[in-house]
Amino acid sequence: MRSASSEPRSGARPAPSRKKRFRPTEYLEAGLRLEGAVAAPARVVVAASAQRHGLASRLLDVQDDGAREAGATHAVRQASPAMARLLERRGWRHAAPAGADPRFPGVGFRIMTTAY
Repeated sequence: MRSASSEPRSGARPAPSRKKRFRPTEYLEAGLRLEGAVAAPARVVVAASAQRHGLASRLLDVQDDGAREAGATHAVRQASPAMARLLERRGWRHAAPAGADPRFPGVGFRIMTTAY
């Protein structure tokens, strides 16, 4: 049995991370200067079979409510073109292009922001 240590077994390599690293400096490099507490909500993904039923909007409602309850005055996130359209309908604004994500070649992500 292995110990609870996070060290790999001798000779084993740790699995590469598939998660894109959060780079708050990317927002500063894009010229965002937001005052107060800023929420950076997690990514929202809805399976294709469950789309067009308002699920993404309900998930975004929960994220926004949680951010407000935590005292956030603004939120910032990276969004795919489809998510950006949904966010714009909810009052978010396009702040700048986001850096490329190698997991999604050719997708032009955007940095989006809103005030609460």
